[in-house]
Amino acid sequence: MRATATREQVRSFALEVGDTVMTKDSETASDIGVSTHVAETVDDLVCGYHLAILRPGPDVHAKYLTWAVRAGAARHHLATSATGMTRMGLTYDAINSTPIPDIPFSDQQRIADFLDAQVLRIDAAIASRHRQQVLVAESEASRAAGAFSRITGRIRLSRLLRTSAVGVVVNPSSYFVDDGVPFIHGYNIRDGWFYLRDLKRMS
Repeated sequence: MRATATREQVRSFALEVGDTVMTKDSETASDIGVSTHVAETVDDLVCGYHLAILRPGPDVHAKYLTWAVRAGAARHHLATSATGMTRMGLTYDAINSTPIPDIPFSDQQRIADFLDAQVLRIDAAIASRHRQQVLVAESEASRAAGAFSRITGRIRLSRLLRTSAVGVVVNPSSYFVDDGVPFIHGYNIRDGWFYLRDLKRMS
């Protein structure tokens, strides 16, 4: 999407390494206060209206700030401070009054380093499990292909089925809701298994 910004806006809302970027408004309170750490940036990259930039002071460890904003007390404060009807948002004062544990810089660094290391371990475990799933699926597909290649007779699929049907044939994106009937779409079908996270819901 194209948009325009003045040079002053680019300077004011440009991201810097060490910033924490946080959602400040959304349709649901649970999406308020979702944050991430800026480890690197590029020229002329600016923050949009729905985000808040938290820039740590000289006595605050940048990654500690990101982790602290994600912690339970801060997230609860942000979620309960959001106001609005169809769209909820945080005021400047609500963001600035978020409770953050006040500890020495050395302790901030130890906490940030510990949590970063834990995330790396979890990510590595997830990646390893994914590789195992891929290898298992490839092995099963290879064995199935080998077994069926020795069968010469063929029959139409329809003669083996009691019934067949296609799924919902409307445009599902027009009916997406937060609390509706879950449905499986192409994203959830993997080779040999169902991926049942992130199910869409429709009215």
